[in-house]
Amino acid sequence: QLLAEPWVKKVLDFSVQYQMEDKGLRKLGLIRLQNDLRGQFKACIAATKFCQGMTTELARFLMQHALPVYEEGGALVNLLESQLQAVSYKGPVGIDAFVYRDESGGLVLRQLCEVNPRYTMGRLTLELAKRVAPGHSIKFEIVKNTQFSDGDGVELDAKGLFCRGRMCLNDRDQADRFLACLSVGKRLEEIAEIEMSGD
Repeated sequence: QLLAEPWVKKVLDFSVQYQMEDKGLRKLGLIRLQNDLRGQFKACIAATKFCQGMTTELARFLMQHALPVYEEGGALVNLLESQLQAVSYKGPVGIDAFVYRDESGGLVLRQLCEVNPRYTMGRLTLELAKRVAPGHSIKFEIVKNTQFSDGDGVELDAKGLFCRGRMCLNDRDQADRFLACLSVGKRLEEIAEIEMSGD
């Protein structure tokens, strides 16, 4: 089957991460997604507050109209639970969604564009966040090996948690073209050149 849809003006890509357990879906967290113009993955960002750095308009839309959709016990989550229970699935689940502007300029939520019953880049980012100092944001990205500097590195706090800097997560000597990188910063703008203007 082929599904053709209109091209829309995206404002924000994001994912909602869950764990499917015996009693149902347990929500784990929200991740900002950065994709290229073809929709291919570039990076995931786990901010200290999901709406950090966004305009008032976008933050209000998310808090009032978008994010409640993904709460445990809601219609979407209940439907997904029933589908997963029907096939006896247990494990990680990620929902990809986005916000866009319609022809009148208003913000609209695309509640679901993908359901991934597996460990996704977003889930990996949440797991990495457990190794990061409280109050810090992180960015997990895939870059070309030429984009990573030998001088990069991360700093640890007194508890041994990442608190600042950038590091490569895979073996650079074994990587042909691409590297997985983790960036950590106290402020979101330290790690992410990202505009949340809603335009």
